[in-house]
Amino acid sequence: MMRLLALDQNNVTGGAVGDAGGSPLFWSWRLPAGKDGDNGPRFAALYDHVCGAIREHQPDRVIYETPFLKLRQRAQTTRLVMGYAAIVEAACVACATPCCEATVQEWRRFLLSVVPKGSEAAKAATMAYCRRLGWQVRNDHEGDACGLWFYGCSLFVPSLAARTGPLFQGAA
Repeated sequence: MMRLLALDQNNVTGGAVGDAGGSPLFWSWRLPAGKDGDNGPRFAALYDHVCGAIREHQPDRVIYETPFLKLRQRAQTTRLVMGYAAIVEAACVACATPCCEATVQEWRRFLLSVVPKGSEAAKAATMAYCRRLGWQVRNDHEGDACGLWFYGCSLFVPSLAARTGPLFQGAA
């Protein structure tokens, strides 16, 4: 059985872990803010949390969300989102756990088939889909982590994709 840990890393980070074909355990946590643009406390907390989750849940693999960069984004924001991805990769290497990434467009298209326009509408649709599956996510960070986990399970256990992909959403 494949055990997967999914991370939607941001200032509030969502996590989901579980065996492919089952239901995930999910959570979210706020990373501490540094002073005057110092990202060190956030990076250190993310590293510790990812290593702790890997030790506790023993996943076979970690999947995380590809950083989303916007045109005309502040340099500070770019460093932060790229840093989060680097920290997840470093924690996975330190814990000898393979990792990969997926874009938000990839996993949302898989999950929702038709992705609503706008970030808030897409997040709401993701949370609604998770709740239809019985996962009572409390916020969009948990919803995104569960959606990413669901997508990752279909990547690594392809037989699940046929049973749980967008074609079968009406059955969920």
